[in-house]
Amino acid sequence: MKNILTTIFLFLTVASININAQYYLEMRNISSEYDPNTDTYRLDYGNIKGDPFLNEDWEPGKVIFNNKSQSQNINLRFNSYSNQLFFKEGDKVLLINLNEIQGFVFNKKEEIYKVGITSSKYKFDGKQAFRLIYDGDVKLYEHLSVEHKSSKHPMTGELNDKFKRDETYYIQTEDGELIKTRIRKKNLINDLGTHKKELEKFTKETKNKVKSEKDAVKLLEFYDSLK
Repeated sequence: MKNILTTIFLFLTVASININAQYYLEMRNISSEYDPNTDTYRLDYGNIKGDPFLNEDWEPGKVIFNNKSQSQNINLRFNSYSNQLFFKEGDKVLLINLNEIQGFVFNKKEEIYKVGITSSKYKFDGKQAFRLIYDGDVKLYEHLSVEHKSSKHPMTGELNDKFKRDETYYIQTEDGELIKTRIRKKNLINDLGTHKKELEKFTKETKNKVKSEKDAVKLLEFYDSLK
């Protein structure tokens, strides 16, 4: 019995090592170490006012690889100004290659972010992170864009640097097209384009005024059911 238990323990230990080794191999293949001499992996913007990050501090989460497997829990931060996803390993800050992943998840809020979405109309090149709100035949996303604005005080000439944040909602149609929208009944129904009468009737009968993301999800679920 002792030999059997020893064998089982050794098997589990080896299996655990193999899983961890594979995980770190995958992460190493899609990441590179932070270099303090470059401006590429910048986490501190000095005197620029505002915050370019999705999350104020490191948050535990998982990375979703292109093969749909997931990493172990790691500390993540996403920079919406530079469109860079970082994770922290001890004292090292590593940068993840967005070409190698489908997205990432923040565990605490159970928020799913997708990358790889492109649009020539809105100038999205696949590096941006979109928070997935509804995942059906059509999809609903929120995107945080961050711009660096610089101006001088007209009297003192003092430079004022700040990050301007803007949250925008998008519908993604079945053919992958993005349509900018708002969480309002009129906007969503018009932007969906079809089944307008049915959607109007649904919102009236259910008293759904579409003033929240939860309301929008109910409307989109009904819309998908009409096909």
